[in-house]
Amino acid sequence: MASSTYRSMRSLLGAFLTAVLVATTLAVTSSPAAAHTKLSPGASCPGTELSPHRDAYGGAISVFIYYSSANGGTNCVWAQKNLNRDKSESMDILVGRCGTNNPGYPCEPIVFDHDPGNFQYYAGPVKVTGTASRCIIVSVTYRNLSSETWGPIHCG
Repeated sequence: MASSTYRSMRSLLGAFLTAVLVATTLAVTSSPAAAHTKLSPGASCPGTELSPHRDAYGGAISVFIYYSSANGGTNCVWAQKNLNRDKSESMDILVGRCGTNNPGYPCEPIVFDHDPGNFQYYAGPVKVTGTASRCIIVSVTYRNLSSETWGPIHCG
């Protein structure tokens, strides 16, 4: 009987320690102190940041979208890594100008720019012009996982 009580206590202790570890991890990764610091190249994107930025892959990547009225409308996009900044990893950021300004239609970009490669901190910035009366599509790929895509969005 003492053996089964010992096993039950050990099992409860293991469950408790697992719960504490999960709670601590969640508190640390979601606390304001652990908020993602925006890296530069933000300054190299013309115009105003369109908010909110978009998180991809559970927050591992943040995507920032800017708009300027220059050149018939310019959208500029970049993606920053929020994890594993100690090593270069495969990323690709893409922005495309859709053929329509109707968000109800699928977007097949007629003009696009993308920045594929292995990056330690960020991919991009990438830019398309002539977006004043068009929707855009934004897509990011990380570690060769499936792309996370938004669009058509920011339709003029």
